[in-house]
Amino acid sequence: MKIMEYKCDKISITDSGIGVEVHFENLNGDSELYFLIQKHFEEDEDYDEGSYIETHDFDLAGHYYPKIKLSKSKCIFEYEKNLFTITYHIDEKKFKELEEFLKILGTVEITN
Repeated sequence: MKIMEYKCDKISITDSGIGVEVHFENLNGDSELYFLIQKHFEEDEDYDEGSYIETHDFDLAGHYYPKIKLSKSKCIFEYEKNLFTITYHIDEKKFKELEEFLKILGTVEITN
């Protein structure tokens, strides 16, 4: 299993109307390091290929059904043989928004 751990400076959450996206930016203080998870909604309701995950390591990109462990200070994404841990400092409002969007993007377990 490939294990990656990062600290995140900025979390962007977007609802475009045709999809949702959570973008963890500026990982470990480096503007080139990121983790992006998104899902676009198709008109055909039977269409479902999971969520698209992209990172600065292009070998880890693709469509997956991630298991997500979420707390007020950390988010862990598990998919394929990858464990991607991101720590952050966010307020209660941002946490609730993050939780709402991640539940669309994967299976979420709330942890302490």
